[in-house]
Amino acid sequence: MNRVAIAFVLTLSLLAAISAPMSTEVAEDALLQNKGRAMLIAVCEGAGELGFLLDSRAIILDSRAIRLDSKATMLSFGHQKTEAPGLPYENISIVLDAVHEAIDEPGLPLEGRVVVLDAGHGSGNSPGYSGYIEHSTMLTLALKIQPLLEAQGATVYLTRDDMWDVPLSGRAALINLVSLEAIREARMTNQPESHALSEEIAEIDRLIQLMQSIRDNPWNGEIYMNAPFDPDRRIHPELVKVFELQDDPVIANRFLSISLHSNATGLPINTSVNGASAYYISTSHRNTPNYYTGFTYTWQSQRFATIILDHVSAVGFRNRGAMVGNYFLIREHNVPGVLVENGFHTNTRDRNNLQDDRFLNRLAAAYVDAIIVYFSELPLDAVLPMTYQTDAPSLEWGEIVRLLIARRQGTDSQIPMSPPLPGGQVR
Repeated sequence: MNRVAIAFVLTLSLLAAISAPMSTEVAEDALLQNKGRAMLIAVCEGAGELGFLLDSRAIILDSRAIRLDSKATMLSFGHQKTEAPGLPYENISIVLDAVHEAIDEPGLPLEGRVVVLDAGHGSGNSPGYSGYIEHSTMLTLALKIQPLLEAQGATVYLTRDDMWDVPLSGRAALINLVSLEAIREARMTNQPESHALSEEIAEIDRLIQLMQSIRDNPWNGEIYMNAPFDPDRRIHPELVKVFELQDDPVIANRFLSISLHSNATGLPINTSVNGASAYYISTSHRNTPNYYTGFTYTWQSQRFATIILDHVSAVGFRNRGAMVGNYFLIREHNVPGVLVENGFHTNTRDRNNLQDDRFLNRLAAAYVDAIIVYFSELPLDAVLPMTYQTDAPSLEWGEIVRLLIARRQGTDSQIPMSPPLPGGQVR
């Protein structure tokens, strides 16, 4: 859908909210798709509220204010009140211009997305071969990927940013911690204040503190996570609570975890084995059902495993395929994620590539391209609660386009609206 059309719908909604008779029902509700991104437009006449999500921008209108991205723009229904010059209440077209500007700014493909990069083993806990050191090379790769992702709008977290080893539990705890913080923010932003919400936020805060305690003290990791690995162990009840919270659209569509490694054959070393592989969690693994059966993102993780292998194989690694695994960094969180073995450092060709800075630059770019492809298939806000009622005329797709054309021609008052949906249904 043309973004200008969406801006126009927003303006129509603003005018409706100002001019229509007040009621406690929602005047208008539309779920629109634009290049795979979902946008919710809802005008509540009684409260004069409108929530509008586009990419990573939130435009929130209540009886007092409009917020356009980082812009501080105020609009009152009862009287003029502005915090930005040139936006008087009386001239609604200027509001359209402000919204139009915010929407038509060229967005970055990874705005609103979060990627956790795990550089794998650190110093003292890292295999190597023939002068190659895995912890150093994987950190170099992570540090090359990070700014490229940030340049595309992503928020990036590193489980380690220097040579020192970070325990597995601390790295998994970071993934859980930042995802819980995002869930908390979404709850606070999108849900009305209530006793139930306060209780849920308090529980999320408690779990955030628990994850921080694991990061601060690796011994706590042995209590709450399966470390050292025991095939007969069941998941800790506190981690179940984290996993259940992570079963959320915010995580499904915004988060991705990638653990970076290079591979080696067992003894005796077989130097002919080469290529890249990617692992994802699934209950089809022989050990996983004993531990936990409720992993949410097996399909998404498998999908990214396939995408990343297609991209790194184009750079120069043989594609060994996406495989089910039960590794710590894909098992101790419930976030879409993979563990990637970037070639075999016991193979001469793969090792020479990994020791070539120009190759690492191409490999880092391949990761960014793969991440963009992966997220392009996921709407930024795919599932939003639709609890509103509709008693006012609804805008059909064709009418939105006709209204936009009519506005340009100055004949918008001649365009008829659709009749109300029966029974206050929501589209």
